[in-house]
Amino acid sequence: MNVYELFDRPAEYKPNKKRKRSLFHATVDNHWVDVFFDRSEFNGTLHITFTVNGNYDTPTMPTSASKSTVRILGTVLNIVKQKLPEYMAKARPPALSFTAKEDNRASLYRRYFVPVIQDILGANWQLEESHNMGMTVFNWRPKKKSVAEGAARSDAQANY
Repeated sequence: MNVYELFDRPAEYKPNKKRKRSLFHATVDNHWVDVFFDRSEFNGTLHITFTVNGNYDTPTMPTSASKSTVRILGTVLNIVKQKLPEYMAKARPPALSFTAKEDNRASLYRRYFVPVIQDILGANWQLEESHNMGMTVFNWRPKKKSVAEGAARSDAQANY
């Protein structure tokens, strides 16, 4: 079985009754996985995080590229695929971010999560990646329109 097949077989998840729209829970190979969609009170950014066994630093998550690790990531990715479009449509956040611990999993996030999130957001959103305090932050913001684009649009509307 290869990585793609494992990603295609995520565990079932359910909304958590305590936080209906912002937390989803799954049990994957005896690990508790929670996925959060939280809106920053500071700048309105929609931030996606997940925990394994209730720990943000994930020391209890399998550290190698084991089947459990891939199934956990596959489950989180499945939740993001299914729920992010709804959150983006309702919340209309000015930015979106996803944080990954700087270890061997950061490359998995870059390879599997980034393309899915970019596909959901579309071509008008641009990815910026930064590294800080042992974390990789994937941050998407709407692309800024150039002055020429804005002027062309204004001219087209004036002539309509």
